[in-house]
Amino acid sequence: GQLRDAQQHLEQVLARGKTKGGTHQPFTGTAHILLGAIFLEWNKIDEAAQYLEKGLELIQQSGIGYSLAFAYCAKARLLMAQDEVDGATEALRQADRAAKATPLMHIVLHNLACQTKLALQLGDVDGASRWVEGNLENFGNLPPYLIEVKQISAAQVALARRDPVKALETLKGISAHAEAAGRMAHVIEIYLVKALAYQKQGDPLRAINSLKQSISAAASNGYVSVFLE
Repeated sequence: GQLRDAQQHLEQVLARGKTKGGTHQPFTGTAHILLGAIFLEWNKIDEAAQYLEKGLELIQQSGIGYSLAFAYCAKARLLMAQDEVDGATEALRQADRAAKATPLMHIVLHNLACQTKLALQLGDVDGASRWVEGNLENFGNLPPYLIEVKQISAAQVALARRDPVKALETLKGISAHAEAAGRMAHVIEIYLVKALAYQKQGDPLRAINSLKQSISAAASNGYVSVFLE
């Protein structure tokens, strides 16, 4: 969740990945995609679109497929922000195909989180539930950061199912672990889901407190889109 530091490092990758002719080498495709995701998080749509388009072009040139699932997930978010629902749906299909072609655990879970969140944005609660219920039991022992991805997705579905108690229970304990480890992107989402859950429970004081914690974690790195979505 340290977006500004990540931006600096990624720009260094791009600078070092240029040919003598000034073009970017194919291996910089992933860096372009990650920069696109950062600008998307800042709600800078035009910049995000440029980086994502270039990143996908370079990835396809290089044949380095492990970045494709993340790339298409970012593209789906971008298209949703542009109200291009059909395009976003197709990007989600491409993300799923890419995740199945490169079944590394972190890619599979990132795809699951993306598919779940975008299904909820599209109003497809049943579809989001199928993603969670059909996949979460397939995973064995996971490192903490992937457990957090899994639990956040499950909590979002529970919230959409109008079960704030289950949403809060699903998130119980993981916010402290995420915060202690500095995984602020997860902290932001956890407290945001908690805020909505407390609101649904008719507990405005806790809801506002959780929202404040989410905003506090997000402010220094300029997060916008997570709140808009």
